Amino acid sequence: PGGEDDKYGDAFEAVARFYWSRTQLDNFRTPKSGTRSRVFFDLASGDNEYWRLGFSHRNYFHLFKEYNHVLMLALRAETIDALSDEVPIYNRLFLGGPKSIRGIEYRHVSPMVSRNKDGGGDYLPWGGQTLFCLNVEYTVPIVKYLRIAVFSDMGAVGEDEFDFDFSDNFAWTAGVGFRIDIPSFPIRIDFAAPIKKPDEAEEEGFHDLAAKFRLVAGVEKTHEERYNRILKHLQEGNTFKGESPLGWKCRNCGHVHFGEEAPELCPTCAHPKAYFERRVENY
Repeated sequence: PGGEDDKYGDAFEAVARFYWSRTQLDNFRTPKSGTRSRVFFDLASGDNEYWRLGFSHRNYFHLFKEYNHVLMLALRAETIDALSDEVPIYNRLFLGGPKSIRGIEYRHVSPMVSRNKDGGGDYLPWGGQTLFCLNVEYTVPIVKYLRIAVFSDMGAVGEDEFDFDFSDNFAWTAGVGFRIDIPSFPIRIDFAAPIKKPDEAEEEGFHDLAAKFRLVAGVEKTHEERYNRILKHLQEGNTFKGESPLGWKCRNCGHVHFGEEAPELCPTCAHPKAYFERRVENY
């Protein structure tokens, strides 16, 4: 990732998109019937040269019209390949998260790379070059402006262009949600859990926050060990003494004294011994 940023951080690319789209929905915001389709082809030049081919289709079926039940089916497929060099990470394909496969952490349906050189430990999503995603959702009105939804999402990302071997990172989830159809401001709330997920992928949740707390806990453990060493020096009377000549630095003026213990007074600024600390070279 560091080398990726160095290589592509200031890259310039110009993309020409050719597409066909068709929308036949009875309502743009809360459709009950109709279809929406799109096919596109991207051709990029500049520092990154690549092509991308994609297709998406949604179909809404108005069932039990007396009760306004709606079944939605959505399919999306894309593939991308470089014309020279390789596809940079920000153009690779990922799935996972509220807009693709709910119940899987954002972008975690993807080929993965290990943080460690030996291949173990934590994994990071690296992206692929072919994807497919299928979404099925059934909604039932409860009261005016409120619907309940049951849904299932599935999909995978292949490592190479037109790579249809999705066995390594296939994901399938199911869940329930609420649709609050406020005019001009619809709200979706979903809860999902994986039926099948890639081994290295994480479920949606507060994983970033939990990871930060684990790191903070590690920092606090280091602080505890340091304070215990300071307490031990105080108890043994060695706070300002050492077994061999040491450097003692005055925290007020920066004067450095070399000896087995700090002086009673700083010869430069006359501050007492308590202002001295052991000199440490950081660089």
